[in-house]
Amino acid sequence: MDSDMASLPAHVTVRGEFDLVHIRDGVIISNATIKNLVLNVGKEFVAKLINGLHVAPFTHIQIGNGDNAAAVTDTHLYTFYTEAIGAASYAEGYKAVLSYTFQFNEITTICEAGLCDGVQAASPHMLSRQVFAGRDVIKDDLLQVTWRITVG
Repeated sequence: MDSDMASLPAHVTVRGEFDLVHIRDGVIISNATIKNLVLNVGKEFVAKLINGLHVAPFTHIQIGNGDNAAAVTDTHLYTFYTEAIGAASYAEGYKAVLSYTFQFNEITTICEAGLCDGVQAASPHMLSRQVFAGRDVIKDDLLQVTWRITVG
């Protein structure tokens, strides 16, 4: 065996986290970093992206009102609220980064987020999902979501 091969890791992982910043009247009222759960279907479609059997990148950030615990078998948000295409970038350490700031027109509670490869109406494939302590938003509040997926 080549000596360089002996030092290679046995496997590659895909993991993620996102920052959730709640802003009201220009003031940050909460700020948290939340580790997400990479879903089975997400792993499947990452593998398919590698060899070209799937061509849609994971660019859509979804938020919702569902509080069902996240599980690797999830395929969607439980109570979809809205979505947007995140601004994409790359960060050192093998991180894909997506960010979007949602602005609200009504009172609601947001307590789940997911990262998908398309719009909700098209039944997209979900890479990751997580549930968190609800953020009670009101008209004109901002919720900034910055997702980092690390391959390593």
